[in-house]
Amino acid sequence: MTPIYDPTDPTYRDEADTRREFSRTAEVCFGCRRCIDRCDVFPRLIDLVERFDDHDPGGMTPEEQDGLATACLHCGACAHECPFATERADRAVDVPRLMLRMAAMRRHHGHDGWRERVASRVVASPSLRDRAVASWFGLSGPARSRLRRRGVTPSTGPTSRRVLLVAGACPGAHDPQTVGAIGAVLAHLGVEVSVARVRDCGASLLHAGELDRFARRARSNVRTLADELRSDDSLTLVVLDPVCLDTLVEASRRVLRNGESDDPDASLVAGRATDGSELVRELGATASAGRAAAVGTPSIAYLDGCHPAVGRAWPETLASAGADVHVVADGCGGCGGWSRRPANATASIGRIHRLADAVHGIVDAGGVVVAGCGATVALLREHHGIEAVHPLIGWARVAAIETDPPVAPPS
Repeated sequence: MTPIYDPTDPTYRDEADTRREFSRTAEVCFGCRRCIDRCDVFPRLIDLVERFDDHDPGGMTPEEQDGLATACLHCGACAHECPFATERADRAVDVPRLMLRMAAMRRHHGHDGWRERVASRVVASPSLRDRAVASWFGLSGPARSRLRRRGVTPSTGPTSRRVLLVAGACPGAHDPQTVGAIGAVLAHLGVEVSVARVRDCGASLLHAGELDRFARRARSNVRTLADELRSDDSLTLVVLDPVCLDTLVEASRRVLRNGESDDPDASLVAGRATDGSELVRELGATASAGRAAAVGTPSIAYLDGCHPAVGRAWPETLASAGADVHVVADGCGGCGGWSRRPANATASIGRIHRLADAVHGIVDAGGVVVAGCGATVALLREHHGIEAVHPLIGWARVAAIETDPPVAPPS
């Protein structure tokens, strides 16, 4: 059976077809086992399948399949270097997209409980009413604090280059102090910064299986961004968070496809969007020349987190500025179901503990911890007192560029 991960396909939310695809994918993953230590889903899958004499995942009940699907944190780590990725093998699988399809199918057929429905909508709608409901439903402190973030003031600089910055108010958004410091760094590099009128990328809706609501959010977002991009052909779209970038580019393009044709607005956004690494490398080559040598070779722990393929260029950019970069490949998963289910919160905190252990030596030696995901930054600070910074801020530190306003923990 050919895998169907196209959200516009009529069978995308068909329960029988989706569960058959789940069993087929589970069979491939059971035989491979490469991801057994990447998250809790795969060890649980293996335990379930090994109960059967014939090791046929088709023997799993719908409830067991659902239990595996809801344990997914949507970090995307399993897709990185997967030997059965869609472009690498005949027995192609795409576990992240399958889990999104499972979420959409379950929501469409009413398999999610009412608490999950309400909580997922709360996280996606930062307002006073939703903050009250978030507290009522016992969402974690970081989830509530993320909902309070808004009012980012753009930094401006010389007009030799223009950047449209997506700061966001979604679960992975960085705090306003960080965004302000990033704007200051870009201004130092001769960039005029404006903040896009996009408050939420829609990842929470996508991960919760709210496909129709996500499609409306995606349509609104890409239309807003495309209008701004068309106003200036030289404008570069920089999205700070890797999950937001993946959602605005890949997920939005998929859900807005019309048959075989891409949506024009979505294609424009995809073609102009970046995580900022290449822009910084281009503009900062002169600014950073010689400065790293003056301050020595700083050590950086780069947390290759959620959707690792998205931020793949940052380690090279940091190294080109003179840093000794150590890549830690283990995302927190906080941008997925973390704020919707207590079990997911427990899994995310467990990952944060592993990250803290992995960077302990570099922190003690005075090195810098770098993470693109705002959820990782917030959780490391809350649970371990570790100050992680966005890659662009990490680059500025390596290049000895002062930021004003400086990066400081939110009060």
